[in-house]
Amino acid sequence: MSIDERAYWDCKAKRVAQDSKVTETATEKLMRLRRDYILYTDAFTGDAAQAAAVRAEIDRLNAEAQTAEDAIWTKEETMARREKWNAAARSGNYTTRTGGALLGKLEGDMGFRATTLKRHIQRHGL
Repeated sequence: MSIDERAYWDCKAKRVAQDSKVTETATEKLMRLRRDYILYTDAFTGDAAQAAAVRAEIDRLNAEAQTAEDAIWTKEETMARREKWNAAARSGNYTTRTGGALLGKLEGDMGFRATTLKRHIQRHGL
């Protein structure tokens, strides 16, 4: 394969990948904006107006995400998830031979993080 043919197929592959890409998720957008914010606040290449605009967008997306999370984590839902978490933690399936907790495995199986559960327990005063 010649260099020209390789360049043609590389370019075609890039176009196909771009065309097939679905719209970015809210998490991907937030990560992209955080990278942009770091770039715009850089001492050498920084742009204060762009940084302020990106910071405002990040704050808006964080507020939306928090509102959505609060709607899901009602007091009753938090209590149910806490019971489920405690039962799983006490079951002995998530400890090592030396007695240490396998927090990552427990979080993966539960579908939520311990920090999220703790935050909502505090929010509801449980």
